Amino acid sequence: MNHTVLPEEIIITDSKNLADNLSLSIYDRVFVLMDENSERYCLPVLDNAGALPASRIDICISEGEANKTLASCEKIWEAMMVNHGSRNSCLVALGGGVICDLGGLAASLFKRGIDFFLIPTTLLAQVDASVGGKTAVNFHHYKNQIGCFSAPKEVIINPDFLATLPKRHMIAGYAEMLKHGILSDQQHFETLITLQEISADKIAPFIWPSLQIKAATVQEDPFEEHLRKALNFGHTIGHGLESWSNSTKENALLHGEAVALGMIAELVIAEELFENSTLVREQLENRFEGIIRCSLREEDFDGILQFIAHDKKNTAEKVKMALPANENIAINVEVGQDMIIKALKHLVGFLSK
Repeated sequence: MNHTVLPEEIIITDSKNLADNLSLSIYDRVFVLMDENSERYCLPVLDNAGALPASRIDICISEGEANKTLASCEKIWEAMMVNHGSRNSCLVALGGGVICDLGGLAASLFKRGIDFFLIPTTLLAQVDASVGGKTAVNFHHYKNQIGCFSAPKEVIINPDFLATLPKRHMIAGYAEMLKHGILSDQQHFETLITLQEISADKIAPFIWPSLQIKAATVQEDPFEEHLRKALNFGHTIGHGLESWSNSTKENALLHGEAVALGMIAELVIAEELFENSTLVREQLENRFEGIIRCSLREEDFDGILQFIAHDKKNTAEKVKMALPANENIAINVEVGQDMIIKALKHLVGFLSK
C-alpha cells in the first residue's frame, strides 16, 4: 500500500521552462482538463512553451464550485472513453482548486486509476489544494462528500499564472497561507499579515514556505488520522458558510474567503474555550474588513448549521473542530450549537462594518 499522498515531485518553475518539467511522452493519450478561465489565460502559455503534445485531447468544463460534481466527472470519463483512454493514459489538470480536486478524482477512478499531473493556476490551488492528495466532488451542495486520497505524479507551479487572477482569488489563496502561519510558523504569519499589497509579485516568494508547511504536515499524517486535522482550522464553519452561499446566492463566497471568515468565527470559539489572546483574530479582522463581502443575517443561521452538521470531520453527529489553543492546536474539539451561533453572530457584526 502506498503510504504517502504527496506527489513524487513539487516543482516551481516559470512560463519559459514548463516543457522541461512535464514529461508526457510515455503515455498513449494525454487528456488536459481545464475550465474556461484556464483555457483562455493559461493553456496558451503551455502551448507556447511546447509543454503539451499536439495530439492531446482537451476537456473543458464550466468554471466554479457549482460544477464540482459527479456530473462533471461523468463528462470527463465520457471524453476519455470516446477518445480511447486506457490505463496507460494520463490526465493533466490545469486550473484552480475545483479543477485539481475534480481532475484528481476522475483520474483516480478511471480504469481503476491513471496517472495525473496538477498544474494549479490560482494562489489557493498552488499553496494548498494541489498538495495533500485529497480529491473530491460536492454532493447536493455538501462540500467534498465523495472523494478519495490519491497522489499526483507531479505538481507543477508557475507563479506567472497569478498575474491573471482577480483580486478576490488572490485574497482567497492568501487566507489559506495565513492559516498555515497560524498553525505552524508565527514569522510566516506576521510577514504575510503585514504585507502592504496582496499582489502576484509580492506574494510569490511565500508560496514555497506555505507549501513546506502543508507538505510537512501531510507527510507526518497522510490520511488525516490526527495531526493533519489541524489543517481543518477555519474549515468547519468555513465550509458551512461556503456551502450555504453556493446554495443560496448568485455571488457565492470563494473557498478561501469562507475559510477566512471561518477562522475568525472559530477563533471566537477558541478564545472562550482556551482563553486565547484576541490578537490573531483582531489581525485577521483588520486585514479582511471591507475586503470580504457577504450578506449574513441571523435568519440564515439554520441553513448554515445544517451544512455544518454534515461536515465530514464530525463523528456521531457531534461537530468537531481544530482550534488554536494558545501555543498549540487542539484536535477533535467538540463544539456545541450555542457556541457556533455565538461565533456566527460575531461574523454578522464584523461583516456589517
